[in-house]
Amino acid sequence: MCHSPSYHIFSDNLSLGAPIPKYFLTGSKIQGYLAPNITKTNLDMVSHQDIIDVFTKDQRIGGGKIQGPMLEVNHNSLRYLTPSDLTAIATYLKSVKSVSPPRPTGAAAGKALYENYCSGCHEAGAGGAPKYGDAISWTPIMKNGIDKVYTNAIKGIGGMPAKGTCLSCSDQDIKQAVDYMVASVVGPGGKMTAAPPPKKLTLADGERIYTENCSVCHNSNYKNAPRPGDVAAWKPMVKAGFLDTYVNVVTGRKGHPQRGACSTCSDAELKAAVKYMMQESAPGKDYRLW
Repeated sequence: MCHSPSYHIFSDNLSLGAPIPKYFLTGSKIQGYLAPNITKTNLDMVSHQDIIDVFTKDQRIGGGKIQGPMLEVNHNSLRYLTPSDLTAIATYLKSVKSVSPPRPTGAAAGKALYENYCSGCHEAGAGGAPKYGDAISWTPIMKNGIDKVYTNAIKGIGGMPAKGTCLSCSDQDIKQAVDYMVASVVGPGGKMTAAPPPKKLTLADGERIYTENCSVCHNSNYKNAPRPGDVAAWKPMVKAGFLDTYVNVVTGRKGHPQRGACSTCSDAELKAAVKYMMQESAPGKDYRLW
């Protein structure tokens, strides 16, 4: 039920595990990734083949590549179905009629659209998306003016799918979401807020970040989390390589909690922690180069 919102959208105190029947398949988020609206509302004008390409080619509707949990679903399951089965799924999804969750209006609309459709990528900078509140990543995006940003968001560019996969959103909806994100990096007078250059983190920083956030599991071998320095336990990760191990941490693959369960850690801090752990566990390797 990844694509169905739960009662949690109304209150943090309500159960995460109870999907709302009338909003069936109208979109949600899972492990930090957007699970888009896959009902008739969003798919009515989408061809069967475009939907099948999502499953077999990892191609998002509107552009860009599938990421996160859906990528695992494709590779472990959907791509092994027969063409007739895939066509049947596409036909069914295009027929589903559900009530769309209520959208805020006015000033709150942009924030709601961002949280429902944009934050899956822009919150963590997935796929090169400029991060919310990060002036450094938004500066090159804004150099050609806000109208160009609107156009790219509406039509899609690179890994950015058209309208962020919200095909039922109007152009004005998308502009409101863009305005909400841009407001996070624009100061008085319309100037980009100055942001200091990011500090280059060292192995010592990685050790500190590990101690503060990762050690609770890794030091106790909780759920087989390997202790830094245990060469045998780390051997599979070392063999897979730094990048694969780092991606597992960021995306929450292979049993690892997403972003190490550290909601306040930046990508650079997570990378420093992984570098520290792998450096301690792979004699002869030099992970400072990452």
